This record gives sequence, C-alpha cells and structure tokens, in this order.
Amino acid sequence: MQMSGLYIFVKQITQTSFIFSNVGLIYFIIFLVYLANAIYATTVMFLQIAYMRSAIKGREKQSGKNTNPRFIGKYPKISIQIPVREEPLDIIERILTSCSKLDYPKDKLEVIIVSDDSESNALRIKNLVEEMVKKTGLNILFLHRKERKGFKAGALNYALRYSSGDYIVVFDVDTIFEKDFLKKVVSHALEGYDAVVARWVAGNADLTQTSKALSFVFDIMAEIVQNGKAYWSRTPALVGSGCMIKRSILEKLGGWDEKSIAEDSDMGLRILLSGGKIKFAEDTKIAVEVPYNYASFKKQQIRWIYGSVEMLRKYALAILSSSYLSFKQKIDNLLYYGQYISIILNIITIVSTSFFIFFKLPLTTNFIIVQAFLFATLFFYAYMLFRLIHKMNYRIKSILPYLGRVTAMGLAVSLPGVVAFVKALLKLGFYWEVTPKGLRGFSLKSNNTQEFAFGLALIIIGIAALFVGYSLLSVYLILNSSAFIYVALRKNL
Repeated sequence: MQMSGLYIFVKQITQTSFIFSNVGLIYFIIFLVYLANAIYATTVMFLQIAYMRSAIKGREKQSGKNTNPRFIGKYPKISIQIPVREEPLDIIERILTSCSKLDYPKDKLEVIIVSDDSESNALRIKNLVEEMVKKTGLNILFLHRKERKGFKAGALNYALRYSSGDYIVVFDVDTIFEKDFLKKVVSHALEGYDAVVARWVAGNADLTQTSKALSFVFDIMAEIVQNGKAYWSRTPALVGSGCMIKRSILEKLGGWDEKSIAEDSDMGLRILLSGGKIKFAEDTKIAVEVPYNYASFKKQQIRWIYGSVEMLRKYALAILSSSYLSFKQKIDNLLYYGQYISIILNIITIVSTSFFIFFKLPLTTNFIIVQAFLFATLFFYAYMLFRLIHKMNYRIKSILPYLGRVTAMGLAVSLPGVVAFVKALLKLGFYWEVTPKGLRGFSLKSNNTQEFAFGLALIIIGIAALFVGYSLLSVYLILNSSAFIYVALRKNL
C-alpha cells in the first residue's frame, strides 16, 4: 500500500536529527502553514463556486419568466427606521421624499428618523422633518438619542420602542429605492418569511475609477454571495439596509445586539438559529454607496473583517449544534462567516516564505504540490467566475481592469485586516465607524506607508530569493508585492 506524500514528508522529518533543532521545527511549521492556507483557501473557493453554479442555474431557470411576486392586496402596518448621525440635510430630505412617493397607503406607513447627532444638528433635522410632514403628509417621527449607546443597533432598538408597525424596514440614509419597494418586500414577507432582504446595487458607480471598479465587483458579489447563497443553502445573510423584519421576531430575539459590530448579520443568523426563514428578493433592488477610494474601502473592509470574525467566535458552536439547520446549512454558514480567515492565512504564508528563504530550507515536492493544487483550484474558480460574468451580460474584456484593481485592493487591505482579525479573536475593543459617504468618502485620504513598506520588503526578499536559487518563491513574492506597491503608489486610488 503506497503511503501518501504528506505521510512520507512527516516520516522523513521525524527521522532526521534536526527535527529537534530550531531549523527543523521551523521547516515543519512553515509546511503546515502552507498546507493550512491551501486547504482553507480551496475550501472557501469551492463554496463560492457552489454559489456561482447555483446563481447560474437560477438565472437559467428564471430566464424569460416574471419573477416579481404577486401582490395579494394586504397592507400590514410598516415602520421605516432610518438611523442618522452627522448626515447632510439634503441626503435626509432625499430619502424622506422617496418615502413619501412609496406606492403604499399612508395610513399604513410611518417613518422614524432616529438621530445620534449633537443638539444643534438634531434641531436642524427636527425642523426639516416638520417641513417634510407639512409638505408630503407623511407620518414622520423624529427621535433624538441623548446617549449614543450601542451605535446603529442601539439606535434601531430605541426606534423600535416607538414603532407601531407589524413589520420593520431599515434604511441607511443614503439608500435609493423604487416606489414599489414596499409592495414587493411585503409580498415576499406574507409568503411566510420572518425577514426579506433586497438586492444591493451601487448608486455612485460613475464618480471615481475606484467606485466604478467596486460597483462592478459589488454587482458580481451580490449575485454570488446574496443570490447564489440563497439558492444553494436557503440561508441568505441579512444586510443592514433595505431589509424588512417581522416585528414579532425582533421582540422574540430581544432586539438588535448592541455589542455587535455586524448587527445585521448577527440578527440574520439569530433568526435562522431560532428556526426563522429569510428571503432574498432578487427582484427588488436598492442603490447604496460603494467606497469612493482605497481609504474608505479600507475602513469598510476592516469593519467587515472584525464583524465576521466576531460572528464566528460568538456563534460557531451554536451553528454546529442547531437543530434548525441542515448539515449543508451549517457548513455554509461556518465558511461564510469564516471566509476572511483565508486572507489572514495568505499574509501568514507570505511572511513564512521569507523565513523559508532566510533559513535556506529545501523546497521539497510537497511544497510544490500544495501550491499547485491551490492554483489549480484558482483557475477553476476563475473559469466559473467568467461564466457568471458572461451570464450577467458583462463584457469580459471591459471589466478585466476593474477586477485587477479590486483584487489588488483586497490583497493590500488584508495587511491592516490582520489587526482587526486578532482584535476580534481576542475580544479587544473596536470603535464602530460608518464607511465615509458622499464628499467625506470622496475626500478621505489614507496613509499607505505600511502597504508600501510591506510591498518593498517582498520585492527585496524576492530578488534575494532569486539569487540563492529559489526562483519559484521569488516569483510568488514579487507577484504578491505588486498589489501592495500598486495601492501605495496610485495617486487616484
């Protein structure tokens, strides 16, 4: 019976005298890092491949069909909650105007603005609300929190006390929606769902090159992570704007978790763990802002990384032991909330490669096989991604620069993401901060010194690796360095 490559490798290591030396131990640890990175990254890619296959099948199945739900004429009372803090008055006025144009009986609708602003800003918003009530006839309630406890989750819990609706709709203040939004989501909710999630699209796609690139990726990822996940496991994630939640389930679960950075994902998972059902409404779209530049993108991703790790730390055991989730749904949710582990492992692998070169360790076939398997999976992932992009009627040639830009940004942000990851794992405090929007997001600048320094170090080590005979590792390091250097040096990113 032939022994596996891994078994042979371990046996060779344990039979050599240097296993007890520092070099032997480092050699073994680095191999385990490579192996862990390859296995986990491959697993996450296969999960997303499953999402993509499901999204493609869903598109083919629904092609030519009217997927809009049939409105059955029932009008439950709805409370729209809009948390605000230091938002421009024109943006608040815009969403209130949109609410007044909703195709829904005004006697069945209330809008609640809950403000975490200073006294002076709150007074200006209150005056605007009073003007909008007179102008539109809409039932708008203005609430001002004196104590900003719990950030957005705290604001939503505060608004819930004053809400009279059977269903709660949450909008971020910059959200743009069509006038039939409520009829569509109500139709889904009345089919027996505890929550309904709308599809996100970018509302600021043409303002910067970065927002153009992110808007494309945003659309693709919505198709993969929202639509594909919903088709594959029937457990879509709840997102914090454009969602409708049954009031009774909110009260049953004790409201939003005010200690959670990812209060929307937290609520969605608790709904699933309690036996509830969430519907992804692919026919219902809302427009939200994507980051304008790398600086605002970095702030957003750091918060998302922290939130995802926090979710995994809090709920991993609950997911595994849940009697309401199938085995497939358990695996799906564990990997979904643990997806950022792969980018952390990638950074650790890059750093480990430097130690590999420094100690001049032998590059055995085991290392090559591990990386070859990972890259083979990556090619399959790319094939499925391009199939999905084609199905979504994008031209591959025109979107390749966007893919390159966002891929570089995603790799570069993994460096500060490591800090957020460790903080979430160790339950260290993390200040909740909204991704800067509008002019603030456009003008936000980032200090990319750490990205430049890391990229430059990889180039130097990569060149050194080439001189000492590690040609494959040299290419690996220099290719990775390009993302960090690109992000650090691009002036308009």
